Amino acid sequence: MVFNTKEGKLTMKYLDHLLTIVIEESSEIIKEACKAQRFGMDSKEPGQDLTNEERIWNEANDLVGTMELVKSLRGFGGFSREAMEAKQQKIKKFSEISIQCGRLEPKEINKPSSLREYLNVKNSAF
Repeated sequence: MVFNTKEGKLTMKYLDHLLTIVIEESSEIIKEACKAQRFGMDSKEPGQDLTNEERIWNEANDLVGTMELVKSLRGFGGFSREAMEAKQQKIKKFSEISIQCGRLEPKEINKPSSLREYLNVKNSAF
């Protein structure tokens, strides 16, 4: 934050503004994920038209949209399919450890773990 002596108030740079929105959107994803965990992905909050799953995706899109603005402002960054797939492999590895510890049910672990794997499974069914 910067004190604007001309107007006598605190102001912020555009990047700081965007980073605040990143924080807000991240917390909204957390909130919606907690609701989905408590009430189910397919349930709808009273008075809402969207399921918890749809609300999570909406918030994720808001976050990605904001991150794209950060990227355009900074001229750096972006999403990497390689990095995302590496994260998916890490999740799979630690999920298997959780199964061995008796903390995770194994029946869903064999579902496709990535979009690429899902598309390969789907295409092989034809």
